[in-house]
Amino acid sequence: MQIPQLRGLALGIALLAVGAPLRAQAQATANAPQQFSIMIWETPEQLALRTDGARGGAYWAAFADYGAELQKAGVLRGGTALRTGDAVRTVTVRNGRSMVASRAHVNSRTALGGYFIIEVPTLDDAVRWAERLPSALTGAVEVRPAYPAPTMMK
Repeated sequence: MQIPQLRGLALGIALLAVGAPLRAQAQATANAPQQFSIMIWETPEQLALRTDGARGGAYWAAFADYGAELQKAGVLRGGTALRTGDAVRTVTVRNGRSMVASRAHVNSRTALGGYFIIEVPTLDDAVRWAERLPSALTGAVEVRPAYPAPTMMK
């Protein structure tokens, strides 16, 4: 018969033994580059600048400059501007039935206008890049770490 405290102690020692290699692996990869998506949420006024003949050039130039900075720093991995409004379709499937709506899934005062994918060592580094986006001044910029899904890894 085992004493409950000893059983708990044995479990604790076993967990420490298993955790040590995991902690070592986490420390080894702590500064390894990881991917982050920088989601650009823009107001309707910002989005209207895209097609504004007089001010559209400045709108696009600001994003081109930002993208060039990311590229020069060697952290840019992808991204694009996204269409909004009537071009958006939200697809849901419930009980085997597909439903398609001609609108964005999230209804708010901003719309997802685009994104960049960057690769930097930490979330703080990604946030510092996000702070430099033009949309951070009038819309919002969301930073999301990529989830390393095992089935999608090389």
